[in-house]
Amino acid sequence: RDVGFQTTKYGEFWRILLPGIYKLEVYADGFAPREMDLMVVDEHPTLLNVTLFPAKRQENFYRPPQQHYYHHHGPPLTSKPSTDNSIFSSLTSGFSNIFNYFG
Repeated sequence: RDVGFQTTKYGEFWRILLPGIYKLEVYADGFAPREMDLMVVDEHPTLLNVTLFPAKRQENFYRPPQQHYYHHHGPPLTSKPSTDNSIFSSLTSGFSNIFNYFG
């Protein structure tokens, strides 16, 4: 399924995911889009850093704004990211999610 998301102002995004194989599509204005595959395994945190590179301008080319999606091939997702944009809240929510996941 496709699920849109937004990052913090620092570009951070986290999600508790069930084990499985995922395809992450990352888009940002002014940057070339990226697609990344990742595997989440049981009982091990998975960290994925994605670097976007500036898009090369092309004459007479227009790419309409895209939604941000990732594709999950497996069981449904278990939580939703926080909408608070502060770095402290991001870290706190991330740690809370990790502790909730691991007990």
